[in-house]
Amino acid sequence: MSEREVRRAGVLQRVKSKDLKLVEAAEILGLSYRQAKRQYQRYRQGGSKALVHGNAGKPSNQAKPEKLRRRALALVKRHYGGEPGERFGPTLAAEHLAEDHQVEVDAETLRRWMLAEGLWTRERKRKPFRQRRERRWHFGELVQMDGSFEYWLEGRGPKGCLLHMVDEEQKLRALRAAASLLLPGGRLVFDVFAPSREDIEETDGLWLEREPGIFERADWDLRTRTLALSVRGSEEATTFELHWLSAPEWHHLIEEAGFVVDDLYGWFDRRPYEGGEDQIWVCRRPR
Repeated sequence: MSEREVRRAGVLQRVKSKDLKLVEAAEILGLSYRQAKRQYQRYRQGGSKALVHGNAGKPSNQAKPEKLRRRALALVKRHYGGEPGERFGPTLAAEHLAEDHQVEVDAETLRRWMLAEGLWTRERKRKPFRQRRERRWHFGELVQMDGSFEYWLEGRGPKGCLLHMVDEEQKLRALRAAASLLLPGGRLVFDVFAPSREDIEETDGLWLEREPGIFERADWDLRTRTLALSVRGSEEATTFELHWLSAPEWHHLIEEAGFVVDDLYGWFDRRPYEGGEDQIWVCRRPR
């Protein structure tokens, strides 16, 4: 019995024992007098069980066939299952079931099936931290570098990243190029990332769904301090390598490029750098 049916039985029992009038019971239950009268007649004839809805416990007329359910879940287990971070979500799995296996299942229906079978958990995706930076004092004080994947070679080569600094030599060339664009006294502010051991252990070799339909895999090499990052979508896939440096190595490169290091922070809110994952460097071209 549902909670509402249990409550209804309790009120009708008070009517039967003459503690309540039927009019008062109808008001308590939110029913009209005629509805309450029919409910009371059923209760007198069959007791609490007579108040249970006739369709309770029966399969819905809109339910999918059990054969379809078993087949869909078997395909999800075989092709799209795995550990959290590797497995497909219900929406993506439903799309692949339709495209690759001709099994049409609504994503919400598949979500309920997967939850019941333990193939999915109600995980919440963490939203990336965003914080606005303060406006600079004058134009040209901040030069922003960004990496962007586009067909920069206009059909003469493959898709690539505008800033693809793999080794120290490329990083040094980029820093010297930035220094040449600044006026004396101008500043360069940039951030770099050095992974923690926890980051490496949690992401190494796993396909993680960063955005709907966009998967990313990180393969870390601690010996060479190189990250092979693979990204795949529904139509395209790419892999590129990144090399990280320690704070002392970055300090040496920055000074070798002709900059003076003004500050090193742990984040853009100017918290002190204490050996964490993020390094925010504030450099200045000498006057």
